[in-house]
Amino acid sequence: MTDTVSHQSPNVESISPSLNLGAIGAARSTWLGPAWAALCGLIASAAFSFDAPNVLRAVLVLVLSDWAWPAVWLTCVRTNWVAPIARWRDVHAPPRAVHLPFLQPGSPGDRLVAWGARFGAWWRCEFAPKVGTSLSSALAALVIAVMLSAVLGWRALALTLALLALTGIGTLRAARTGLDSDLLRASVYGVLPWWLGHAAFAPLSVESAGFGVIFGLAYRAVMQASPGSCAPSAAGLVAPQIIAAIALFAGDQPSAAFAVVVTLVAQAALHAFLVEHAFARRAQVWLMAAMLICAAVIA
Repeated sequence: MTDTVSHQSPNVESISPSLNLGAIGAARSTWLGPAWAALCGLIASAAFSFDAPNVLRAVLVLVLSDWAWPAVWLTCVRTNWVAPIARWRDVHAPPRAVHLPFLQPGSPGDRLVAWGARFGAWWRCEFAPKVGTSLSSALAALVIAVMLSAVLGWRALALTLALLALTGIGTLRAARTGLDSDLLRASVYGVLPWWLGHAAFAPLSVESAGFGVIFGLAYRAVMQASPGSCAPSAAGLVAPQIIAAIALFAGDQPSAAFAVVVTLVAQAALHAFLVEHAFARRAQVWLMAAMLICAAVIA
């Protein structure tokens, strides 16, 4: 598993100065990951029609998958929550301006009041200045995600709960190791959006769920590319798509399997001649084409 340094990443694109509701990626050219995955899931559902309710539903899916979900993940995993917590022992309760006459010194009530005063001092001096904005951003993004999911239905709510579980695991891992898991990030930016695009219009099928996982793993390799780093590994990008081509051929779809192989050849050629972000910028187009082919076949 390849990991990314977690805190204060330069790959954050903010939507607003107060709410860090942005997308994470190697650069702007890879931002289409969640939106495109959701669109492919929508196509795979074979239940979308161009009428007003379905178009509005599709817009909500795109906002949830490409904006609200990444904001929850980004804000939680890329914030150093440990720093203010580590300062708890250094903060002391301020002198009390008013003593409650019915509380005996040392009693449970007296200790509770003292703890509350200490917590308030810690919050004002340590927590709020360091991570207060991140907390408000995460809560705002979470409220938006839950509201959008409630409109889309119980399947979207279940996927939002899955996102929260992944975010919790990623946050704990980042707090312990200082690393952002690319595998968990690929699930948030590739797998779950595909599933959401399908589940918002029809029950998620096994085939669609499987292709969502396959292309989530492939897109993970594209997201790893960043300026100054080496190009994504050929195995990480190509191997999942080879599995997709084999699955199409086994499913009696040789034409679609051949089309996916063509996109693989193009990506392999790009990998041989390009490095770093230039490769990711061009390989993404062929990966998106392979995703669209598989989605159309499932439909």
